Amino acid sequence: MEKDLLGLYLSDHPLLQYRDTLEKVISASSDQLKEKAEREEVTVGGVIARVRKLTTKKNEPMAFVTLEDFEGQIDVTVFPDAYKECVKWLETDGIVVVKGRINRRERVKSPKDRGGQPDEGSEASVGIICESVTPLTPRDRGNPKSVPPYGRDPANGGKIRNPKSEISAKSLNIRVGGVSRDRLQHLRKVLGEFSGESPVYFHLPANGSMAKVRIEVKVDPSPKLLSEIEQVVGKEVVWME
Repeated sequence: MEKDLLGLYLSDHPLLQYRDTLEKVISASSDQLKEKAEREEVTVGGVIARVRKLTTKKNEPMAFVTLEDFEGQIDVTVFPDAYKECVKWLETDGIVVVKGRINRRERVKSPKDRGGQPDEGSEASVGIICESVTPLTPRDRGNPKSVPPYGRDPANGGKIRNPKSEISAKSLNIRVGGVSRDRLQHLRKVLGEFSGESPVYFHLPANGSMAKVRIEVKVDPSPKLLSEIEQVVGKEVVWME
């Protein structure tokens, strides 16, 4: 599967058909969670990538869920009370809207995280404590009225957040339609060798239009990186914005 191979979906991201609906009902994307305050209420949406079910010391079921949206991953903790209400929706590849509260945790950076540099202490990991889960079904495609209105942001005067309008202006963009699997593997390797702070977006045809999908790496867009990308996919399909 291309997700297992490259760390992203290419031919048809499972969220593409729900993009319009999600943009109207969520209050934050994965990339925006770090801007939120501890315990702040948020609503996110995405496809369930992983579910790890376990029991507490009181022998009550709970779960750790990894949710993926267009910009990255979201760690969701589902404690027993919420688990009882939403367990039937916690299945891999399910598309859901999750309402919950911000949960910040400190974790010590590993040598890999530090790029081999000296220890710089810990960093905050931002996740969500789940309060409710709403599954999205084919009837919800392009139909935000069918989904509970969780997406209004109190910090924004009650207006609906539009994550697409908040994409960083300093991003590396690559058009990958028609690029072979071997070249995509090579491209992924090249990107991984230039770690930095700029997000990377792949542009690809989907459902008759061009979709913009963020991949799970950030790069330093140096001239050398741009040159190496152009050697893999061509000069006319790489740009910064």
